[in-house]
Amino acid sequence: MKRPIVLLLAVTVLAGCKAEIDHAETITRNGLIYKYGDTDPFSGLVLNIPAGLPGVSALCNSLIEKGRQNGKSECFYNEQKVYEVEYLAGRKNGAERVLDSKTGEKVSIKSWKNGYQDGLEERYWKGNIIHKVEYKNGKRDGEEIRWSDDGTTILAKLTWHAGNKQDGFEEDYNGKSSYLNGKLHGVQLKYIRPIATKEKQVSSEVTYDNGTAISGWFRDINRIDGTLTQEFKLVQSTRAGDESFWSKYPGKLVPEGLVFNYDPQTGKLIGEEFWSNGVQIKHTSIYGAHDDEEFSYNILDTAAPYERYKKVPKAEYMAYGALNATPASSINADPSSVVTKDNCLDAWIAAYRKEVGDEAMIVSGQIDEWNQWCDEGQLP
Repeated sequence: MKRPIVLLLAVTVLAGCKAEIDHAETITRNGLIYKYGDTDPFSGLVLNIPAGLPGVSALCNSLIEKGRQNGKSECFYNEQKVYEVEYLAGRKNGAERVLDSKTGEKVSIKSWKNGYQDGLEERYWKGNIIHKVEYKNGKRDGEEIRWSDDGTTILAKLTWHAGNKQDGFEEDYNGKSSYLNGKLHGVQLKYIRPIATKEKQVSSEVTYDNGTAISGWFRDINRIDGTLTQEFKLVQSTRAGDESFWSKYPGKLVPEGLVFNYDPQTGKLIGEEFWSNGVQIKHTSIYGAHDDEEFSYNILDTAAPYERYKKVPKAEYMAYGALNATPASSINADPSSVVTKDNCLDAWIAAYRKEVGDEAMIVSGQIDEWNQWCDEGQLP
């Protein structure tokens, strides 16, 4: 009679090791999983745990040891496996796979070590690999390559170290950037896609040298129909502060020439700035109530010991600096009335406004034409 008793005990032990309960029967206290009503953390298999995967109502079966996930966790949707991962003492440790809920094809593969991504991560789209990147101790470290959805075009090729980009390039919906020795280097592009066309247009191009912005240009493009409102170049200025969140332009770059300011919501002209050799020499802005708006006209106060602007009548504003270029090294110099090739464009702008109106809008096509006339030696 002793042998059957031993066998019964062995079966009982095995059954205890493989205890199965539904997620609805569990409760979590202090990060540990308990069967409801028990005082000791649960060990066994918990069924039907909500996966929390985006767009899929999958349910998971997870091995638990002393209240923590330990071993394989598998998730299913309509009997199709959509996710699996290995745990060790409550932390991801090993391979993690996400599978398509309809086809079962690979969506992504990751590798974990003690709760941190460590190793190669791969992402797929309709069977094509579209992204791979290496991790070490939870940070990107090594090579990253990203492809187009059809797997034919490389959109990014970078090297990383301890979570920082080192060398290479990347392109996404917003633009294209390149890096060298951990710093921006070469031509950097920003994109805009107007609602009407959805086609990519370049809204800015800035050239960097070892992390320093050295030149470029900006375009204002209508976000609705994609028409070009204005284009202006950027130049380095010794008077510009370092780039920050509040900067309108990268690095120590500032515009050169006339720049219009538009309301980003309505497209309404709300002011202008005029820059010469890295210095903003005058600007306008709208003030007052909506039904009683007026332009405020401001010019650089050349008598001040520091950069300051003073409000002046419209006539004085229009005359100030319209036909001269103010050197950054001699802000206090008196304006000149001599028209040269350097300020030829400004002279054409002043002449146009005198004929059409001081608040007339100027588009890039007019500026291109005037620049051509200036190159041909034609002055107003």
